[in-house]
Amino acid sequence: MKGYFITGTDTGVGKTVVTACLATLFKNRSEDVGVMKPIETGVNPECNSSANSDAKFLMEVSG
Repeated sequence: MKGYFITGTDTGVGKTVVTACLATLFKNRSEDVGVMKPIETGVNPECNSSANSDAKFLMEVSG
């Protein structure tokens, strides 16, 4: 099993986008995909939209 750790130096630099692209790539190759975003800031707890949360977005992308 291989693993990847995506990191960046600031917020809004594209970590989630890169992770989503990699998850989609591996999923399209029929590989097992799992993502984890252990810490997230700026989420409105009253909003259920996946656009509100990077973690929800990554969960949807990774299937």
